[in-house]
Amino acid sequence: MAKSEFIRNTVIEKLQFLQDSALIDSIMERNEKIYSFEEAKNALGMED
Repeated sequence: MAKSEFIRNTVIEKLQFLQDSALIDSIMERNEKIYSFEEAKNALGMED
């Protein structure tokens, strides 16, 4: 892998991480209930 390709991939990964972090922060600011996978599954009647 060329240096420029490595740097490009690293920058893209960092930008994706920052975008994900910003999205998580905005969701957390809403103070809405966050459900676990098990809670969501039970609420939807999808128990094992």
